[in-house]
Amino acid sequence: MTFGSSFFEIDSDFDVESVSEAIEAWIDKWKVHVLKMDGLTWKLVSHDGDICYAFIFTLNFDDLEARIKLEDLRLNMIHYIESLKDDTLFLDRVSQGLEAIYAMQKSY
Repeated sequence: MTFGSSFFEIDSDFDVESVSEAIEAWIDKWKVHVLKMDGLTWKLVSHDGDICYAFIFTLNFDDLEARIKLEDLRLNMIHYIESLKDDTLFLDRVSQGLEAIYAMQKSY
């Protein structure tokens, strides 16, 4: 059961720090066990396996600055989870997911 979701367009106005802080707040609020980063859909999963919250991003793959901002956000979250020093984990499949999405977009 997903308790909520947020949608973000990653472009030149995207604020990496504020979105990082929002995700960190949700991780703390729900005592999340795993942050699953699959391409442009990131899910916070509880110890019971429930999806607590989903973050869904859109991105223009031709915009290099947007791709860099997504990478900055990904690294922020990895560093944050590693700093917790508890059993919170991250599953990083951003690159694989983006490759598939990019290939599908280019085939149309």
